Amino acid sequence: MLSVIKISWIDEAAEEAEVTISDRSHIILCFAYPWKGTKLPSDTVFELLDSVVMATSENTDYIQREGATYQHHLYGILLDRNKRLIKVGGLMFHADCGIPGDIGDNQRVEVTCDRVSI
Repeated sequence: MLSVIKISWIDEAAEEAEVTISDRSHIILCFAYPWKGTKLPSDTVFELLDSVVMATSENTDYIQREGATYQHHLYGILLDRNKRLIKVGGLMFHADCGIPGDIGDNQRVEVTCDRVSI
């Protein structure tokens, strides 16, 4: 189950917000536009705006925020190469980029993204 931990409005009239989300194991700061509610459906897919590479280790799933920016580093599993779906814990991400040819379904991947969007 996804939980909204915090909403910080960037521009409430324009429905732009920074939204902190958790799946009880991982926490991620997202840019949300338009943001209209206080809850997320459990099948929410987050947008990653960067590239995907094969994981260099067998680390467990994790999300690490880089400083005070929107940038995050993620380790997870590529569930569907064609749909570019990556799962990190209970969070599902859609990569807004191509997946390198040497990475297949169910392989561990890592992503450093400039921003995660809802």
